[in-house]
Amino acid sequence: EGFEVVEDDEVKGPQEVSENFYEQEYEEIKKNEERNDAWKPDTGLYEVKLLSEINKFTFTKDGETKERAVIDIELQGNKYAWFMGVGKTERSIYGQLIYLGKKWKSLKGKTIQVNVLLDKDGKRQFSVIEYSKEKQREKETSQIRG
Repeated sequence: EGFEVVEDDEVKGPQEVSENFYEQEYEEIKKNEERNDAWKPDTGLYEVKLLSEINKFTFTKDGETKERAVIDIELQGNKYAWFMGVGKTERSIYGQLIYLGKKWKSLKGKTIQVNVLLDKDGKRQFSVIEYSKEKQREKETSQIRG
């Protein structure tokens, strides 16, 4: 009560930070990144229960600010943190989850199937089966209307 939410992406003037601010922030990020519960799957199809909503955070590494996202998940009774880049397209894993969150109004408590493949450079590529199904449904619905 009595609080006003102000959204302002502009930084006005030089911001003063304590001497060890960046050191502390960096340590926090490293701690987050190196959580021993980070999900690092092999290739395959996984049934993943989403235990939280998706959360974005930023960190600075080598002088560059990066944006990441994390969501708490459960796989075969084990809990993990699923870290991912904040993709700029809907086809990124982040984009697929955002699309489903918008469609379902929430991700927490949902169970999804995630297919993990390796690209030619050995990087993991994620695709959510429910995303593909929803997009197909959307396409069929628009064709019926069209």
